[in-house]
Amino acid sequence: MDNGARMLAELLHFINERHGTLFTAGARYPTGEQGAFAIAAGAERFVLKWRRGTEVPAGLRAAVATTGRLRAVGYPAPRYRLVGFAPALGVSYSVQESLPGVPLGARLDGTVLDRLLGLNELQRGRAGAGSRDWPGQIIETVLRGGEGFCLLEPLRAYSPVTARLLAALQRLVADHAGERAPTDDVVHFDFQGANILVERGRVSGVVDWEGTRAGDCAFDLATLFFLSDDAGGDGAAPGPRERLWRRLAARTTPGLRRIYLAHLILRQADWAIRFHDREAVERALRRADEVLGRL
Repeated sequence: MDNGARMLAELLHFINERHGTLFTAGARYPTGEQGAFAIAAGAERFVLKWRRGTEVPAGLRAAVATTGRLRAVGYPAPRYRLVGFAPALGVSYSVQESLPGVPLGARLDGTVLDRLLGLNELQRGRAGAGSRDWPGQIIETVLRGGEGFCLLEPLRAYSPVTARLLAALQRLVADHAGERAPTDDVVHFDFQGANILVERGRVSGVVDWEGTRAGDCAFDLATLFFLSDDAGGDGAAPGPRERLWRRLAARTTPGLRRIYLAHLILRQADWAIRFHDREAVERALRRADEVLGRL
């Protein structure tokens, strides 16, 4: 039994003892960087996630509250059933109801985009209590690096190309550090095809809310734009990705777009360098070139 399987078994035993449940283990979901496992209680299906730490993180508590507010207005967000901390295992955990559908992936079509734009509108003005340091927290990641993501040193060390890219991103963000933005929207913070579920061509859920925060939900449009490709078309009308760009442009100032997309370029390039192969890095750099050309 490998470490992941052992943790799954031990954590399920703890949860069942603690909460009087009868969950059984399923398989690990194939998508996602952090990992999630299918579990079941009879005919009901759930998703179990955990992370190392000494308490239930604030981001997880925010995810529970945020998804509750969004579900109340018709947003297809998951319902969290259990959240807790297992001291002997040193992990916090969450159990949420499984939503139908499969991940959208990178291919964006017009029908799906229409629905996603509508969902983004539902996020406006619905942030709960908490920090209103937006876009300061995004600016900070580019200028000084983030915690566990948007690290600066990998780009400095990987190649002269990535070192120059980092310097250009930092100049771009520093030039617009005084920009003001909405601060009371719900921001998913990783609004992209791996976290958007579709069933029979329709959006059936948006998952992975543990990074949610208060800010400008147009950032989620920037994320979707950065990580999407068009699903094709005859070229007679703007494709979904071009339509998305136009919505993003209508919702943000040029300075905010530069801040948001610089952050996303850094985030993707850093992650590819640290966790993926050379081809993934090259893809991230090609996308960076394309986006910087628009800016």
